[in-house]
Amino acid sequence: MKSIAVQLAGEPAMSAEDGFDMSDEWYEKMNQLRKKLEELKEVFSISDFLYSYYNFILSYIDALAPYGLKWLKAFQAMLEYESWRHKAMRRLRETSNMNLLLVLGVEMRNALTKLLNRLDKMDPQNNTEMIVLQLMRAECLYQLGYTEGVIEALDKAIEAGCDHPLVYFALGFNIYRQALQEYVEIEPGMQRAVITDRARFESLCEKAVGAFRSGISQTGTTPMDAQLHFWIGIVYETLGRLDEAKEEYEKALEIAPELSKEVEHRLKHIERTSPQRHEESKSRPEEKVIGEASQQVGRLGGITDEELSRMSELLSKIDTLTEFLEGMKGTEEN
Repeated sequence: MKSIAVQLAGEPAMSAEDGFDMSDEWYEKMNQLRKKLEELKEVFSISDFLYSYYNFILSYIDALAPYGLKWLKAFQAMLEYESWRHKAMRRLRETSNMNLLLVLGVEMRNALTKLLNRLDKMDPQNNTEMIVLQLMRAECLYQLGYTEGVIEALDKAIEAGCDHPLVYFALGFNIYRQALQEYVEIEPGMQRAVITDRARFESLCEKAVGAFRSGISQTGTTPMDAQLHFWIGIVYETLGRLDEAKEEYEKALEIAPELSKEVEHRLKHIERTSPQRHEESKSRPEEKVIGEASQQVGRLGGITDEELSRMSELLSKIDTLTEFLEGMKGTEEN
C-alpha cells in the first residue's frame, strides 16, 4: 500500500529518541483527539471509512508537533462538531420530531460553514499543512453537499503530496457523485433515471475510474483494493459496460471474500437488467437508462416562515453548539 508522507519538507524527522521536547499542551490535546476518535467509533458508530479518514488527517497533524497547534485545534473543532452531530441525530431518532430535523439541518449547516470559513483563513506554510487543510476542507464541503468543492480540495491535497488509497477512493467517489448530480435526471412519471448529456457523463465516469485505479496498491491485495475494484464495477455497471463491471466485481471478491453478499447482489442485478437494457437501447437510442446502482442525490426543500418561528422553542430541547463554537477559538492563533 502507498505510504503516508508526513515528514515536513526540508526538516529532519522528530522523535522522542532524538531528545525533542514536545509541549505538554500538544501531548494533552493529541491524547484528547485520539480519545474523541475512539468515542466516535465505539459510542456513535461512525463509518469505518470516516474513522480511517480522520485518523489519516491526525497522522499528518502529528507530524507538525509541536508547532502545528493551530491545526490541531481546528481538527479538534471538527471532531467536536462530529460528536455533536451524532448526539443530535440520536435525539432526533428518539423523538421522531420532523420539525426538529429542520432545526438540526440549519444548525449543522451553520456550524460547518463557520468551520469552513475559519479553515479558509488559515495559511499553510508547507505541504504537510496544505494537506491537513485540504483534507479537512473536503470533509466540511462534503457534508455541505458541495461536491465540486470536495473534488477541488482532494486534488489540491494530492498535488501537495498526499498519495494514499483513502484519498483516491474519496476523489473517485465524489467525481462519480458529481456525474450523477449534474447529468442524471429522474424521468417525470417514470421510475427510472436518464443521462441528459452522455459525453460529459461518461467523461466524468472515466475520470472517477482513473481516480479509483490510482488508489490500487502495488500488490493489489489489500482490503481497500477490494473496495476500489468494487466501485470501479459500480461505475462500469452504470455505463452499461457489464462485462467490465463483472470483471471488477470478481476481482473485489477474490481479494475480499467477505464482500460475497454485495458482489452477488450486483451480479444478480446485472443478469436481471441486461435484457431490459438491450430493449431500451433500441427504443430510446438518445438516452441511456441508469440502473439501481445510481441514485440521484436528494435536496432539502424550502424553509417556511412558520417553521422558522418555531426554531427557538425547538432548539431549547436539544444541546446547542456552544461547546463546538468555543472549540473554534484559537484556530487562527499560534
